Amino acid sequence: MLKDKEVIPDPRRQYEIARDVHVAAHGGINKTTATIAERYHWSRIKETVSDVIRNCVKCKELGKAPVAANGGGGSSSTARNRAAPADAVSPV
Repeated sequence: MLKDKEVIPDPRRQYEIARDVHVAAHGGINKTTATIAERYHWSRIKETVSDVIRNCVKCKELGKAPVAANGGGGSSSTARNRAAPADAVSPV
């Protein structure tokens, strides 16, 4: 599992690595996490990546920053695309 991977115990170094990998391509949480996990290991890599992306100025400007690290905090695409109940729609 950890063969050939560098274990990074220092949170500042973890953040640095996550920021560097993210800024190189401005990938999302999953892509950035996967890229990091190819070479490094630390607990909660995905959480670190979420923090980096949430603080990325370029992603904020483009509206790409995650809403919440746990995937919550907003309506799902299914909920957004669901039709409103007939009694909630005003007559034309």
